Amino acid sequence: MMSADHPEKLSQSPSPAELHEAYTQLQAKYDALREDYGRLQQQFTGYQALFQQRQYGVIFLGLDTTILDINERAAEMIGYTREELVGHSSAEFIVPDESNHSQEIRKQLLEGHSPPSYQRTFIHRDGRRIVAAIDSNLVRDEQGNPAFYQIFARDITERSRMEDALQLSRKLVSTLSYLATLPLELEAVLQAAVDGLVEVLNVPQCSIILADAVTQKLRVAADHPAPGVESYAGWQLPNQSYDQFKEQMNIRDIVYVEDIYASPFLPQAQAIIEQRHTCSLLMAPIIMQDDVVGLVACSTTDEPRRFSQLEIELVQTVTNLIGNRIEQTYLYEAERRQWAHSRTLQELGLVLTSSLDLDDVLNTIGNQILSLMDVSSCTIMLLESSDELVWRAMIGLPEEIRRIGRQRVGEGLSGWVAAHRQTLQV
Repeated sequence: MMSADHPEKLSQSPSPAELHEAYTQLQAKYDALREDYGRLQQQFTGYQALFQQRQYGVIFLGLDTTILDINERAAEMIGYTREELVGHSSAEFIVPDESNHSQEIRKQLLEGHSPPSYQRTFIHRDGRRIVAAIDSNLVRDEQGNPAFYQIFARDITERSRMEDALQLSRKLVSTLSYLATLPLELEAVLQAAVDGLVEVLNVPQCSIILADAVTQKLRVAADHPAPGVESYAGWQLPNQSYDQFKEQMNIRDIVYVEDIYASPFLPQAQAIIEQRHTCSLLMAPIIMQDDVVGLVACSTTDEPRRFSQLEIELVQTVTNLIGNRIEQTYLYEAERRQWAHSRTLQELGLVLTSSLDLDDVLNTIGNQILSLMDVSSCTIMLLESSDELVWRAMIGLPEEIRRIGRQRVGEGLSGWVAAHRQTLQV
């Protein structure tokens, strides 16, 4: 029997129908929670897989550009750890010039637009520029309100550099082809070539070395040294370098040494290599009329570098243009000399037929020989008696030699020529 102190207890007891209704409602809430949990777990699994993959960098940015989370690939891309990046503004790691574009992208996302892929330049921890291809979208909450930005980044630094290098290489080849048609000094064209190769290949130094087969010497015709290093332009290399040059260039192909300190080149040119801090070396032969007349040498400093096939082909193309320009210069110089010789001989003929003074004629002949032969001195001696030569014209000789005046036949070089009646070349 129910106590009189609790008359309401019986009336408050739920009926079976009410219990069933309450159970049904609880079951529905449980099912909804389980469904939400499954969906959240599925999303978590998806995000976890997204974060763990290595192909793309993934960054979650708050609406104020704060980095909410970042995967390991994206953190490695710019040289930091996840812990160092989370909580910082993404603007700290992007080049300032691109901040306005970043704002425009976020504005488009908030307005419901889907911007196309774009490039973003990040600043690596060591100061390098990292170019990334970016896809971005805006994640909204269940009420449709903006929650955060989701960024996918792929490192395309090398591809971007190669595209830039390809554009620069086309420009360089076009410029050199144009310069080759102009009446410029050869050295100006060669200097333009090494300056252009330094920019296109992104190397600190490049040189053009020409060989003289007559004197068997090497000359640095153009040079772009690394910052702080003396230019070698105009230098004549040691005599032993010519034999080493011929030995290396006999293969008539590009020579590439990734680590100079582990190659046969080190003992041959150790002094120059150490002075220029050379590490990797790329050399291409300059070929003119089937002869190797020089080489183009591009080198890196501090650390080894592997040149791509595209870069090697570019160096060869530039080298071929240089060979053509040198050949044009040599042909022009040969034609100019031939014209000058003809004019000199004509003037000489006029002097010989118009002057009656023998000394005047001989001095004129001597001066014309200097011009014709491109030499620094000339002496004309006449046989005055059967055993004595007399110096009648002496151009370009010091006074002490002039005082000698006479030479016996058979004595010295002049006397030997007179005695043997033969040409002598020393």
